[in-house]
Amino acid sequence: MSLNIILASQHGIIVAADRRCGSFIHPILADPEKFKNFPEGMLHFDDTKKIYFYEPPHNFVAFAYSGDGSIRCHNLIKNIEKLLTNEKGEVYDYAEALSQLYERNPPNYKYGQEEFVQGESNNIYVVGYNEGAPEVLAYHVNLPFKPNPVLLFKDFGGILVSGTGDHLEKAKVIFISEAIKEIKNKLRGFQIIGSPVPPMLREKLSILQSGDFPLRFMDKQEMIKIAEFLINFTVSEQTRLNEIPTVGGGIDMLYLTRNNGVEAINYQDFMEVGQRQLAETHYNYVSLVCCETETKIQIDFAEGNPLGSLHIRYPADEIFSCPKCDAKHQLVELRHFVEDLVKKESMIYANH
Repeated sequence: MSLNIILASQHGIIVAADRRCGSFIHPILADPEKFKNFPEGMLHFDDTKKIYFYEPPHNFVAFAYSGDGSIRCHNLIKNIEKLLTNEKGEVYDYAEALSQLYERNPPNYKYGQEEFVQGESNNIYVVGYNEGAPEVLAYHVNLPFKPNPVLLFKDFGGILVSGTGDHLEKAKVIFISEAIKEIKNKLRGFQIIGSPVPPMLREKLSILQSGDFPLRFMDKQEMIKIAEFLINFTVSEQTRLNEIPTVGGGIDMLYLTRNNGVEAINYQDFMEVGQRQLAETHYNYVSLVCCETETKIQIDFAEGNPLGSLHIRYPADEIFSCPKCDAKHQLVELRHFVEDLVKKESMIYANH
């Protein structure tokens, strides 16, 4: 999972996403005999782009995508770009084009060979402005099972948060509490110098005190502050609570206005899977199955990593002994397989 943030005010739209991606690996597929007890594992990478925009005249829409990662959303969005004419379309047109192109050849955009599981979700959000219209439009395309575009909002003040949402409500409460303090300090300043208070400031305070962001009135910098806080707070909470680090690796961010289109605030190049930087988290692991029991062996690429939940340390002697049948599983070739994948040496801890 990932974290997509879309904020819309009367001034413009912020589209932001983290750059972390968890990828399953399947040693057994590489060598069914050698790795017959190692069906899968999980490695986390950064440098994963989850937002995108087109060149003019199509730069009045932007895309954000998150979900289970079973569909090549980036490739799908890029392939639409190849079909564009010199005429700018409406926001819905781009969302519909995604759906239609995917349905022409679904296998072309699928990761892996496994069948889709019911409830699997790959979310693509299309947001922007229709020519001559003031309001923001946001559509949702959910692949593979709900490909038809669905309108999410058509207004100023819209907010969309997609992906890992466990910590976002707490983040919202903290952000709003600090924003209320900031506005109250400004109000005291106006009282001290005897200046009239801007009505918008009181309206912002009223909305904040009701528990919402005053998005309609927020400018570019205020929305940037919200997006960065929501993502960074999620990263810090996942770290503090020793949770699977599904969010992290930095932030990509775009700003759209109805007059100028997209402005890239922070927008790194797309990296193919083999080029992405490994996240040095303690949640990289490979599963070993023996006696119908799965054991997750942690593969560390940074010194001092804590032990992940439900993991065991990679054995110092590189042998795993099954506690049920006492079978000995040599891990050296497995370690080499993983290191070759990520082009980096792992850490082997001494006796533990």
